[in-house]
Amino acid sequence: LWAMEGTCFAETPESGPAEVIENPEVKSAFLEASNVEVTVEMTRLIEAQKAFSFNSKMIQTADEVEQIINTLR
Repeated sequence: LWAMEGTCFAETPESGPAEVIENPEVKSAFLEASNVEVTVEMTRLIEAQKAFSFNSKMIQTADEVEQIINTLR
């Protein structure tokens, strides 16, 4: 669904047509499925953190090399 204004949504080809539920029930003490694999998301987070750290060290090393080159001139 494509978000419009407020709580309105528009149909998209991916979402398909909207379904109307005649008598919806609200149940207490039931859990909703999160549809998220925690282990996969944690792995992705760790990979992103490691990549950021690696890139940060590469920039620091490049900066140090440039400083050495500038002092040798």
